[in-house]
Amino acid sequence: GNGKRIAFTAPAEQMTIERLTLDPVTQQGVGLPVVIRRSSTSFEDLAISPNDETLATHTVGRKENLCLVAVDGQKLHGVTDDQFRNRAPVFAAKGTRLVFYSDRGGDYGVYSIATDGSGLWPLLPTGSPYYRRPTPSPDGRFLAVGSPVASRVAVLPLAAGIGGALSAGAQVLFEFDSRW
Repeated sequence: GNGKRIAFTAPAEQMTIERLTLDPVTQQGVGLPVVIRRSSTSFEDLAISPNDETLATHTVGRKENLCLVAVDGQKLHGVTDDQFRNRAPVFAAKGTRLVFYSDRGGDYGVYSIATDGSGLWPLLPTGSPYYRRPTPSPDGRFLAVGSPVASRVAVLPLAAGIGGALSAGAQVLFEFDSRW
């Protein structure tokens, strides 16, 4: 050229979130998947809200933040916006709070946050051997959480507190290892 223009190529990866209808009897997919959101942002760990209207997920990359996506893919709402690794969000029983794990205390720990980003609370102390993939029971009474170091899963009591904040009991009710 003439020194005034340049042409170049750049990789542009696209992440999609897709929906597939399942046959309730056979649990097999019906039809083809439908793309509900296409983005250059990568997402992991999709969880469906109790009312089936919202997906909870987290971004992947230098910043790992929690976000909510409408099931039609049209609305994306950030829940966290910080430098911590916020991972594996799931909805608590009523759908107004998320439970997730994060390294915000230096070590990974289990936290709860309102879906509007307010009311961040630790559920288990940082440094606990249990923090991986926290999952509240459908009735909201228990929290199952894994330990990547010991390959174990613990079940703890879970209670709603002031303003809907969640708290986990310190006493492990059940504990299972990878042989169970």
